[in-house]
Amino acid sequence: NKASQTITFGALPSKLVGDAPFALSATSNSGLTVSYTSSNTGVATVAGNTVTIVGKGTTTITASQAGDSNYDAASSVPQTLSVTVPPSLTEVYVPQYIQGGLSTNTKRIPYAYRVTLSNLTANATYRYYNQAVIDSDSATSAGAGNVIFVSATGSFVRTSSPSLLTAGGYGTFTTDANGSYTGWFMTEPTGNATRFATAGTQIKMRIILNDGNNGTTAATYLTTTSYVTVKAIGTTAASATAIRGTSSADAKNFVLLYDNTSGTGRPIAGTVHRQFICKLLCHQRQRSERRMGNPHSQHPSERGAPN
Repeated sequence: NKASQTITFGALPSKLVGDAPFALSATSNSGLTVSYTSSNTGVATVAGNTVTIVGKGTTTITASQAGDSNYDAASSVPQTLSVTVPPSLTEVYVPQYIQGGLSTNTKRIPYAYRVTLSNLTANATYRYYNQAVIDSDSATSAGAGNVIFVSATGSFVRTSSPSLLTAGGYGTFTTDANGSYTGWFMTEPTGNATRFATAGTQIKMRIILNDGNNGTTAATYLTTTSYVTVKAIGTTAASATAIRGTSSADAKNFVLLYDNTSGTGRPIAGTVHRQFICKLLCHQRQRSERRMGNPHSQHPSERGAPN
């Protein structure tokens, strides 16, 4: 009579689209080699004991052993593999320039940008803060810069000590039924030596999120792909100037400055409309246009020539 054999095959961890192939490690007490199949090759394929992620969804990975002259076939053991799409950031408005170039920055013109965050948990409230990073920062570096948390209904809140743990150190937003959120984010440049103090430095904007479930530690880091150039305010062609304007728009609308009158391409600068006065950073010798929108509307609602 042949002997029986048993397969040991543990639960599989969840994976993300884009994750590297990984090895399966089921064993049989017979010592015979275990084989594998995937029920949904649109999610993952198996070659030998290596799984390759293909797309979003779930598949059943089944471990089998057919037996030989000494052992009967083992009972197959299935395990579910879940694959999700990683959170992502899509740029809506990311202005080209941010004020800086000072080791002691007393000007600190707020920088505003608008992005869409996707592939998050649906209908969840996330804590966040946002700062600026450079290419040499690690993927989990928060960066530098003070944060101004945007609110459509309450006051904007500024902090120099961002934290997902302490009230006032983080902002919140709630995703829609698809797990997406589109909104405005604001960074106040400081005198940080590696990100803001040197004119010409290329930085990117990074948003740090918790788990969407009252977590107090960082779970996701999302970064813009476009660079933002630090500009010092001055009178040379390489520097920038501040543009002061008045508007009849309500406070807490956002203002984008363009280098053309049609408002196309990336804005030169962006900031928030405060009371009846706003200041923006403008690259020298550029013609400009002001464009305004409600902080929680997708498109600006008013446009006019700068005053």
